[in-house]
Parts: sequence; structure tokens; C-alpha cells
Amino acid sequence: MEGDGLSTAAVDTEVATEYEEFDSHSKWGSEAIRAEHQVCVSDPETRQHGLTKHTTYLVSGTTLQGSSFSTRKRYNDFEWLKQALVYAYPGVFVPPIPRKQKMGRFEEHFVENRRRALEEFLQRIFNRPYLANSSTFKAWLQRGESGMEGLKREYIRKPLSELFHEYRNGFQPYLRSMQAPGDKDRLSAFKQYLTKHANSLKAIYRVACRVVKAHTDAHVAISELHTKMADLRNGEVVFVNDAYGGSQQSVRVDLSEVFYAEKQSLAESPSQSYDLLQSVVGRELRDVESMLEGIQSLDKLTHMQMQTRGKLEKEENIQHNIARHQQGDFLSVLRGKDKEAQLHDVAISISRLRQELQLLEEWIGLAKVVLTCKEMPSFTSDKVDKYRDVVEEFAKRQAATSLQRAELWSQFLRRIGREQAPYGMPPTNGLGTLRATGASMSVPPAPVPPSASPSSSTTLSSAPHTQHTGTPQTHDGRDGGGAASGGDGGVVVVGGASGGAANGCR
Repeated sequence: MEGDGLSTAAVDTEVATEYEEFDSHSKWGSEAIRAEHQVCVSDPETRQHGLTKHTTYLVSGTTLQGSSFSTRKRYNDFEWLKQALVYAYPGVFVPPIPRKQKMGRFEEHFVENRRRALEEFLQRIFNRPYLANSSTFKAWLQRGESGMEGLKREYIRKPLSELFHEYRNGFQPYLRSMQAPGDKDRLSAFKQYLTKHANSLKAIYRVACRVVKAHTDAHVAISELHTKMADLRNGEVVFVNDAYGGSQQSVRVDLSEVFYAEKQSLAESPSQSYDLLQSVVGRELRDVESMLEGIQSLDKLTHMQMQTRGKLEKEENIQHNIARHQQGDFLSVLRGKDKEAQLHDVAISISRLRQELQLLEEWIGLAKVVLTCKEMPSFTSDKVDKYRDVVEEFAKRQAATSLQRAELWSQFLRRIGREQAPYGMPPTNGLGTLRATGASMSVPPAPVPPSASPSSSTTLSSAPHTQHTGTPQTHDGRDGGGAASGGDGGVVVVGGASGGAANGCR
């Protein structure tokens, strides 16, 4: 890896990443743990040295071979591991890690979210034996804080041939079922697709964030609306009671109970489950960016091949010039090297470059097979399957929520005797009779699909009843009199004992 180690801070991606980071504790769209292993990132500890602070995490567990490990790591150590694996495994998907953050990175909720995301990063590496069995990863697990600098130096000095042989051995179990790609343009098309796909996901993610926030804010507002509606009606009841001395008089419909019931029905998911879409899209976006890093790592390997070929051509030209001059290269003669020594040195350099070029050609060919025949199809199908599963759950929850809310408002309409009837038919109370003439009804809750998770069905009877004084009342049939709708919209006129009604003072 001489001259081509991890000299850059990270492999650049073509996708901008200014979108808001999603909460890593959301598991919708996450990858199942498939490997037999134990890995845990725990016990975050923030330390301060002078004016600087950093947080370390305890990384513990057992490897695929059963060896135990327990070391403390900083976020930068995880970042280095990610970069090292991307470089050593061109064309391969290496799971993403949480992004860097300058502000608020020592706050408790941020540290916890990062801990969860780092643990998931390691779990996903263990899901891929070719990564989990790499010498770099196994050494990383065993090195503590004091040993990380030494590991980085060892990695930079590691020969390219060693990395290639480890890459080839890691994919040996898969190579039997792989065939060389027949279309050389498939890689380019895949890269272009991922770039456009990432931009689409980013746009959807931004909108999903807005929808989640809007529904969450609306849930808070409905909570306030419940109390404000109760205050409004209570004030009116007190006024009517005082002004008319207890005589029956119209008061507005009480919406506080139905808003309370609606608030309770959404308590378990104030965002109305749009956070499921937010999570699966956010996770897919991060994975797409990581897949692009793998493709760009292959591009870097191809660039290294071109550089090596250029160096080889240069050395061959030097060899030709030395051979056709009597004393060889003039500057080399001044340094005390005769023609024979010059030819010997350049021959060694040419031999080394030819070996390196052959290795790079083999590595690039193998990486293209791995990317085209393994990574591309598995990556695409995995995203399609996870998206389908989450969307199915989202649809079930939306259906359950819609049924529950529809039944809630239908129950409210039945209580006030104003449920809509088919065109040309008189309004009914849902039981085939005319407007409700009996006591308020208790309606069974709407059915909820087993997999949906909105809170248990809420009926109007479960809402806290507002205490009212006096006799003013809405039309619920308790007087047995006739009723007429007032002209104020939402004010229901209640008839007296004789069945007559008037909107105003008598």
C-alpha cells in the first residue's frame, strides 16, 4: 500500500449529505443479525484533556472463531476502520457509520444514538464473513486506545499483494457460483442509477421529516384543542344557566370529548406512523452512499492500475535509452554507476512494476465479478424486500388508524343525532331509525389488524366528562321533543317539554 494508503480523510461520494440525520434508534428497515456472534458497544465515557473532550465506548463480544475481545474505542477509530475496509474491499458494500457532528455531540441523547448506530455497524460487519474474517478487523477488535496508532502504521505498510490475497480468499466460497460480467457497461449503469436513486431518496426523506413533524405538532395541538373546547362550552353553560335561570336553552355541541378520544387514539404514534417511512428511506439512503463508496474504491484501484502502467512505460523507456548509449545515463555515470549497474537497477524496477500491474489487473477483474454478480443483485433485492415489508406495516397501521378515527367520529355523529344518511333518505342513527331519540350510544371499536400498533380503540365514553351545571343541553333526545338546527353553525337548538323551540329569549 506504499503511497496509496489511507491518505485521504474518507472516500468521497457524489451524493450531498446535508440532509438531517435520522434517529439511529429507529429499527424500521434495519438489517437482521444473521451471524453467530456477540458484539456490544456500551458504557460511553466522556473524557476531557485540557480544552478538548472525547467520548469512548466499550466494544466487547466474541468473534466468529469464538475469541473474546473487550477494548475501548473512540468514534475516530470506527471511522478509520470503515475507511480501511472500503479501501481493502473495492466494489464491496461496507456498512455505514453515523456521521460526524460538531454541535451537541456530548449530549446524552446524541451519545446514546451514536452508541446504537456504532453497535449496528459492527453487527452488520459480522453479518459479512469476508469482512469479519479480515486481519484488519480482527486486529481492530483486539487493539485498545493505546494500540490504534500502531495498527494504523502496520496497515499503511501492508503490501498490496497481502490485501489482494485476503480479498480473494474472503470471496473464495462465493466464486464458484459467480461468472464474469458479460456487459462492461453494467457497472457504469449501476453507479449512475445509485447516484440518481440517492437524490430521489434524499428528497423523499426531507418530505417525510416534514410530515412526521407536522403530525407530531398536530397531536400536540389536538391536546390543547381538547381543553380549549371544554373551556368554551363550560363558559357558555354557566352563562346560559345564570342568564335564563335554568330554563332549557340551546348550547353548542361539545367537541372536547371527541378531541380527547382522538388524542388518546394517536398517543402511541403521534406521527401517525410516518416515522416508519422516514426510517426505511433514511437507512436506504445511507446504504446507497456506502455502496457508492465501494464502487469508487474500485475506481481508485483502476486509477492505480493506470498509474502503474504509466510508471512501467517510463521505466522501459529509460531501459531503452540506457541500452543504446555507450555509457548509459549520464547522471547515473556521475553518481558512480556504470551501464551494467544501471541496467540491473532498471530491470528490477520493471520486474516489480510488472508484477504489481498483473496483481492489479487480477484484483480489478475479481472485484468486477464480485460487484456485478454478488453485490449488485443482493443489494438491490435486499432494499426492495425491506421497503416492501415496511410499507406493508405502514399501510396496516394507516388502515387501522383510519378505521378507528372514522368510527370515533361516526359515534360522535350518532350521539348528536346528525349522522349523514344516503342521498334522499332521512338522517339515521345507524340502526335504521330516525335521528336519535334515546340515550347516547356506546359503539364497539373499529377492528384493528393484529400487526398494527395504534393504541387500543378509544370511544367517546372513555373521555373525561366535563362537569356542567344547570339544565342547558345539546340535542340527544333526552327531552323527547323536536329539534331544529340553529343558524350559527354548530349550535343545536333543543326543544322544550311541549316540543316547540325558539332560537332566542322567550
